[in-house]
Amino acid sequence: MTSPVLSSFGDKATPTKASTKRKRDTTHDGSPSPQDEAAIKRQKNTDAARRSRLKKVLKMEALEKRVSDLEKVNSNLILRVAVLDSEKAGLQSKESSYEDRIKMLESQLAQAHKALANRS
Repeated sequence: MTSPVLSSFGDKATPTKASTKRKRDTTHDGSPSPQDEAAIKRQKNTDAARRSRLKKVLKMEALEKRVSDLEKVNSNLILRVAVLDSEKAGLQSKESSYEDRIKMLESQLAQAHKALANRS
């Protein structure tokens, strides 16, 4: 059997840090100690939190880009609506003048028809 490592204080046998760490790393049955399990759990939690924050940042960036793209589309559509409204107003004005012209021509036609009917 090997004896424990002696400290520099004399002949008393005190375990060194290396042997103490080995005792904390595993229990008697060879499984990790509760302290190590807690450290592993904390590390997993830290990693999960880091991934979650990164995912949140990426999602926010994607949403900000989408907002920017939709704002551009919206401004283009607003401009297009203004152009179409202007064209519509122009077409309505032309339609009104054409209707007036049709009424005038129908009146002239009715007068010419009446004049022809009176000749016979």
